[in-house]
Amino acid sequence: DLPRAKELTEALVAPGRDGWATGRGVIGRLRDLGLDFEEARALVAVIILAGTETVTSGAPRIAALLLDNGRWPSLADGPSAREAVLEEGLRLTTPSEFIVRSSPAEVTVAGHRFRRDERVFLSLYGMARWHRLYDDDPERLHLDGPMPRELRHLWFGAGPHFCIGAPIAREELRRLFDALAPFDQLRIVERWPAAGVLFAAYGGLVVQAR
Repeated sequence: DLPRAKELTEALVAPGRDGWATGRGVIGRLRDLGLDFEEARALVAVIILAGTETVTSGAPRIAALLLDNGRWPSLADGPSAREAVLEEGLRLTTPSEFIVRSSPAEVTVAGHRFRRDERVFLSLYGMARWHRLYDDDPERLHLDGPMPRELRHLWFGAGPHFCIGAPIAREELRRLFDALAPFDQLRIVERWPAAGVLFAAYGGLVVQAR
């Protein structure tokens, strides 16, 4: 209901009041860009919700990837290993599969001509599986080597359109997997896909500690 939604929104953005006053953090940057407080507050709420949506759809799928491939113990190998799990997991789950951009000028790419200001739908899902970078198998879980430079953080966009909610999504994922890391013997009992959702997700993923 609307009153409850307003209450939750206020709770989400309340910490941003200090940032607005001091010019620090995301909300402080939005103030410097010319937004008023209500506009900035609304945008911060959207960022938090979008980041959380990325986590709720991506985290169970990343966990299933690790369990299906026998790599769950990687979470216990230290911070650098968990960062590798996080980035590779986001590459393969690709929470936002497409991104929309406008062509800044008339250009031809790989034989395809794009007019100036033409809307272009880019497949992040396809980019994350670029065969030139993964000749062996782009669908395989790659945890033992560095992420190709061309793909680093691509699932959150690139350049001036990079998602400013990415740090929130990453931090939520880190905290979740930090909490799960001690459970080193897990198995999947049951899973089913979610229906009618914007981001691909499990409707349920049931795991059991051995």
